[in-house]
Amino acid sequence: MKSILSIYLIGIFSFFVWGCANEGAMTSQMSPYSLTIIKPEQDRIRFQGKGAGAGMMMMGSMGAMGIAIGVAIDEGISKDIQTSAEKEQVYIPDIVEQSLKRTLERIQGEVIQERFHSPLTLQLKIIRYGFKSAPGDQKDPVSIELQAEIISEDGAVFPLNYPFQGETVMTEELEEIKENGKLIGSIWEQSLSQLFTTKQTEFIEYLSGIQPNT
Repeated sequence: MKSILSIYLIGIFSFFVWGCANEGAMTSQMSPYSLTIIKPEQDRIRFQGKGAGAGMMMMGSMGAMGIAIGVAIDEGISKDIQTSAEKEQVYIPDIVEQSLKRTLERIQGEVIQERFHSPLTLQLKIIRYGFKSAPGDQKDPVSIELQAEIISEDGAVFPLNYPFQGETVMTEELEEIKENGKLIGSIWEQSLSQLFTTKQTEFIEYLSGIQPNT
């Protein structure tokens, strides 16, 4: 009888310990933030560069028609880059989202878990993304172009733009970008890593200024 009772008590104790451990694991896996992505109305790769310059040059002799031709040149380049990205299943808003998530996970112990008792609610609003002509030694160098905002629940805004002042931008040759979808993904990942690393201190200050939900 005693042995049966002992087995019964051991079983209850084991179940209790397992339950506590499981609950702890579930708690540790809960995300300390909630992130919503707002995509641009024109959800496609944009390009700004050669056409704009050509349009300005032609405006003197052709007027508005010169500007229209310049816009058409850049639109054609945009489509070439978009096609290459799609062939390799490269979707830039996903790359931006994953970059931001990695940054939040890296700094969450410094700010988020210490100040916020419920998940921090953020929006990532992507306004425009693509490529633009950039200075450099390469033939027709281009850099990524990102216009975005991180918006907190209390309305505070953190601008997320590339290129940005104070840093040398990463560039690749335009023709390579037009033809190589994997390169498109690679330069976006590297450029965003540069952006978030450089802006990390400012981003932590921004998060620290958000008013926690009560």
